[in-house]
Amino acid sequence: MLHLALAGLLAGSLALTPPDDTGDDKKSAAADKAPTEAVAMPGVFELNAEEPETITLDTYALGRPAASAPIKLWAQYAYGTASDRYALNNDVERLAIANETATGEAISQRIAVGAQINFLSFERFRLGGGAILGIAKNEFSLDGNDPLGVGSLESDFGLQQIKVYGIARGKVVGIHGGYAFDLGDDQEFTEPIAALGGAQLPSNLARSDNRDAVFFGADFDYPSERFRLLGGIDYYLLNDANDNPNTVGENEMEISGGNFLNFAFGAGLRFPVFEIGAVLQLQTRFDEPTLENVGTTAGIGSHIGMVVPYLRISPPNLPASLYIKGATPDEYLEYGYPLGGANSVQPGLGFTAGLSIGFE
Repeated sequence: MLHLALAGLLAGSLALTPPDDTGDDKKSAAADKAPTEAVAMPGVFELNAEEPETITLDTYALGRPAASAPIKLWAQYAYGTASDRYALNNDVERLAIANETATGEAISQRIAVGAQINFLSFERFRLGGGAILGIAKNEFSLDGNDPLGVGSLESDFGLQQIKVYGIARGKVVGIHGGYAFDLGDDQEFTEPIAALGGAQLPSNLARSDNRDAVFFGADFDYPSERFRLLGGIDYYLLNDANDNPNTVGENEMEISGGNFLNFAFGAGLRFPVFEIGAVLQLQTRFDEPTLENVGTTAGIGSHIGMVVPYLRISPPNLPASLYIKGATPDEYLEYGYPLGGANSVQPGLGFTAGLSIGFE
């Protein structure tokens, strides 16, 4: 405050002083003003109080959450296919079910709606929470080879899970954690077949693995003006599940293990109307394949590397953003363009498109 008072007194004294005919005072004032304006110009990587919050790995393609919007909403649809898998030696083989006797293509459809709200908001720290409701449909279309008479399988289009979570975040770094409640029905099987020694064959596909999960992680989103650096790590600790010992091949569910770990790092370019970028992801699963029941080997771990391009469009006359990314979410994580892996599904064509409100 002292320097402001001195500046006011100086301005008053100058106003009472006759102007100098040489114009030196004007030149001096202009010289003093120029550096001040130069310092006031925000740099490309300069932080300020108006910057938005960081992201979670579920919402990076939606843009950065706007600090001025306490409530964020989004809805999306996803479609994806896969017809191959990575074997243990990284070779690519066909997806298969029923003890690897029937090969085909897996088709996934997903709908998700989400909401997030800040409970406490300070200049550089926020506490909040959110929920994401997932709806799913799974299909497996056979190529024609079906010695066990399983036939093409599919699930209904229905509830899969709901994830509830809490967040604590600053301007660049945040942490989050929550619980995923499984809402899917149990997979159905035929009556015991005497010719197969009393074993049962699947009669449909499940929408989920019938397991709840605890998840937690950390994320960052560097708030620059034109460029964006983001990433994080997520861990999913799966609860135990019931086992059906009478199914054929790999149709039984493991009762424990199979936890997921996901690393992500990405970058984007921000423009007034759109943002374009890509995220590199490395997904690891302990003790189990990343996707079961498709000919992968049970009881050992797996991994896959993927890249996910994304595009977000914010029309000036629309109070929302449209986004699309080259990945299809599964129950816990998502599958993008594959770079390599082992004991995992190899994703094929897939995309997620949606609408978000409260992001910028």
